[in-house]
Amino acid sequence: REMYLHILWNILKYPNKQALYNCLFSKCHTLNANLEQIIIDMEIYLQIIGFKKGNDDNWYYQYDHIQMLYLWTCYQAVIIYQTMYCYKNAFICRIGIPERVCILSNGKWKDYWILFDYQHRTIMLFDENKSKIKLLQVGNPNKSSLEFN
Repeated sequence: REMYLHILWNILKYPNKQALYNCLFSKCHTLNANLEQIIIDMEIYLQIIGFKKGNDDNWYYQYDHIQMLYLWTCYQAVIIYQTMYCYKNAFICRIGIPERVCILSNGKWKDYWILFDYQHRTIMLFDENKSKIKLLQVGNPNKSSLEFN
């Protein structure tokens, strides 16, 4: 699940980059994970989110334009397993984590879907009308950082 979340995060953050294998290899090396098994699992996840394996064994996004709403929905379904969301769901909280926010930008109020990526210390804002993602870095994105723990 963490690898799936990592890949989706990279696709949403860098939608025009072709570096999925490099991200996967780096993450597996960092976590000392079984790369072969992860690749088998990731092939299934890549197919779910719209990638297709070409004749040259490379993976390609099968649509002309990235389906940001669908990728956002996939990301939203997986991110709830991060520590902050699990903690919120395990205990009765009086104040929930917001799902939508209004932000003043260039003199206009804009409505966004919002997710907090605890691992990357990033607030992700999805503009449904423009199908665009804005990222707001919060604190130090290094995993060793204890600022939110």
